[in-house]
Amino acid sequence: MTQSTETKNAPDFEVHSVTEKQGRTNWFRLGVAFANKEGKGFTVLLDAQPLGDRLVLLPPKPKDENVHDTADSV
Repeated sequence: MTQSTETKNAPDFEVHSVTEKQGRTNWFRLGVAFANKEGKGFTVLLDAQPLGDRLVLLPPKPKDENVHDTADSV
């Protein structure tokens, strides 16, 4: 995939499910959303079903911020 293709097809938003359990807020990235060409509405693509009833759409993070070092989180 070329640089221009990646930029052209980049999502407008990331879709997250937000749940609260035992006083702790948990965020799960579920998919992405693209603005429709007509300018009204969005197409939402989910990789999983939400766990709760709250979805949050956020602008995507720069590519290097999405990379997590799993050794640090253990």
